[in-house]
Amino acid sequence: MLVERVSGKEMTVMVRQCAWCLRLIDDVGTPLSSRPEPKNYKATHGMCLECGVRWLADVLRNDELASSADSYEVEASRMLNADNRGKLVSTLIT
Repeated sequence: MLVERVSGKEMTVMVRQCAWCLRLIDDVGTPLSSRPEPKNYKATHGMCLECGVRWLADVLRNDELASSADSYEVEASRMLNADNRGKLVSTLIT
């Protein structure tokens, strides 16, 4: 949590951090920082889109729902895009 002063008033801003890669993220899960940040215990933790794609690809791979290794990431990206208001999912970093 971050407290900022705007026009003489204090405003509380919730900081979000990916629990997996520790990068700061916006409210949709898009990374705001390119490098991991130190663990922020006052931040709310979720998962960034890139870690979400990796996790979902692993689930699909383990459940044998896809036919080839390349299709896991494609299917994971498609599923996340459907739930992410049309935002593009970043390319996986392998």
